[in-house]
Amino acid sequence: MGNFTMEYFFDPPEKVRLMFQAVIDFIGEKTDVNSLKVQDITGRAGIGKGTAYEYFSSKEELITLAILYDYSKKIEELKGILDQQDNFQDKMYGILDWLHENKSYHVTFMRMIQLSVGTEDVCEALHSRIPKDVFEGANAYLLENGDAILEQGYREGRFTETDKVKRRLAFVMMILSMILSQEFMPVPSNRFFEMEYSRVREYAYETLIKTLT
Repeated sequence: MGNFTMEYFFDPPEKVRLMFQAVIDFIGEKTDVNSLKVQDITGRAGIGKGTAYEYFSSKEELITLAILYDYSKKIEELKGILDQQDNFQDKMYGILDWLHENKSYHVTFMRMIQLSVGTEDVCEALHSRIPKDVFEGANAYLLENGDAILEQGYREGRFTETDKVKRRLAFVMMILSMILSQEFMPVPSNRFFEMEYSRVREYAYETLIKTLT
């Protein structure tokens, strides 16, 4: 059994940080995390296989914590961006710009969604070892702040929808549409389907407004 403590999550030792980064790198390369072996992770991190078990009880625990750690760092980065924006449209554009500039993070973001609904084997480690408030805090941040931003949009008169569930659904769909548009855009040689990012962003935002009006 590893000697995992939440200190490793909030302020990981260098070896833990290297293992976390190795996992994130594999995910960014679209590697199936369920096929990863501990030696794959430690090899990428440049440390011995046994080191992983000094900190973690299983591969699943290591992978889950790595995903959660990276997600939390990215969300903090996004929070800083949104805090600099005053109005609803700028905040929405800020979220879309962040997604566009962090294309390599799309896979990790989708993996976090899978973790949140329990569709991956690594969830077992998450539920058994990680304090509930830590996971829920990281997982809920975007949606909770999305609710606050959407309420701001309503107060600014951008749309008329008052149902918070419908607002949140439209918000999530806007985010997913941005990710999917970038992951599956046709090859640039097909001019009919070429769209500059500014147009994609504008379309995503306008679709959100139309859905909520």
